[in-house]
Amino acid sequence: MENTMINKPLKTKALLVLASAGMLFLSGCASQAQQDEVTDLRAQVRNAERSAEQCEARSAELEQRAEVAEQRAQELQTRSRELERRMQRMEERMGSAKN
Repeated sequence: MENTMINKPLKTKALLVLASAGMLFLSGCASQAQQDEVTDLRAQVRNAERSAEQCEARSAELEQRAEVAEQRAQELQTRSRELERRMQRMEERMGSAKN
């Protein structure tokens, strides 16, 4: 009977040690899974930041191109008005020459 009583606390201690080791192992696995998830999330954030930077650069490029196009349109409009005036003057001269 004494043997059983001594073995029972030893078995309990052994089970507690095994349970503690199991919990540590599981928490280590959970920690690794959490670390993997954090690493993945950080990678996603870096990708999103890179993508945002590329979008900003593209937006700035498009704004610059729009400004150039607007400037070119204004130049063409001015040139068109000048050509219309020249044509009117030529028509007036031709009309004067006929008379």
